[in-house]
Amino acid sequence: LLTSTNVAYCVTLCALATLDRGELRSRVLNSPTFRLILEAEAECRDIITAFYSANYAACLDALGRIKNFLRLDIFLADHVEALYERIRMKAMCQYFVPYVCADLKLMAAVFRTGVTDLENELAELIRKGHIKGRIDSEKQLLCSLKVDPRYQTFSNTLNIIDQCHQRLQAAILRSNLIRRGYTRGWH
Repeated sequence: LLTSTNVAYCVTLCALATLDRGELRSRVLNSPTFRLILEAEAECRDIITAFYSANYAACLDALGRIKNFLRLDIFLADHVEALYERIRMKAMCQYFVPYVCADLKLMAAVFRTGVTDLENELAELIRKGHIKGRIDSEKQLLCSLKVDPRYQTFSNTLNIIDQCHQRLQAAILRSNLIRRGYTRGWH
């Protein structure tokens, strides 16, 4: 039996794990359907609101309080750890977005961990390409890597050229097939 509580917690965890901030606002917080569900479960609403407001400490603390409850949920039990890991990863990525350099001590306090453990988590996010930055362990900073706009433009141009080349080859092939009469059933 699926209850409104199950739906609220499932929506909360899946939304936090998969949606960006704009989608979180439009698809969950401003959605009349989900608003009713979230109003019935105030804790879920508070968790989503905290995440959306970049209050990651409050969000992760609240998620920590309900984790054991969710492990007992027949629908979520097998997915709780993966969802929590993904939510934490997204929170770290979003935390770093407005910064050129972020203080690891402050960030560790927000994410309720030690600086060394945070460095390990951030190193993994950098390795996977989720965060474009480097860790300065001596100064305990996470600094963003500046992407040269000329390089980005050049890279985008090369991608567009490749796409045009593929389309041109497909058009030439189709033209040759039509000219040679291999068009049965293509009209």
